[in-house]
Amino acid sequence: MKQVIKQKRVKNVKVVYKGETHEVEFGTYFDGRTAITLVKENGEPVEVTVNLPELGMPEDSVFIKDSMVDEGVVEALQEADVLSFKITSVDHQGAVS
Repeated sequence: MKQVIKQKRVKNVKVVYKGETHEVEFGTYFDGRTAITLVKENGEPVEVTVNLPELGMPEDSVFIKDSMVDEGVVEALQEADVLSFKITSVDHQGAVS
C-alpha cells in the first residue's frame, strides 16, 4: 500500500488504467478523509483508496491500494496530475518503509 500526501481534488479528470478509460471521482469516508474511485466507461467503480484512520495520516493524504491486482493505479493518477506527493510504502500492520 502507498501513502500519498497532497492529493488534489480535480474535476472532470480521466485516466487510462489497465487499458481502459476511467473518470476520477472523489468522495469522503465516514471520518472526513478523501476517497478516490475510478469509474469505468460502463459505470463500474474501481475503489483505489482505503481508509486507515488508525495510522494517523495527515488530513490531505490518502492510502492507495497497490497490490498486484491494483498495479499501475498510482502511475495512472500521477500522469493525470491528481497526486502531488511523497510516496511511502505501508504494510498491512501499519509499518512505514
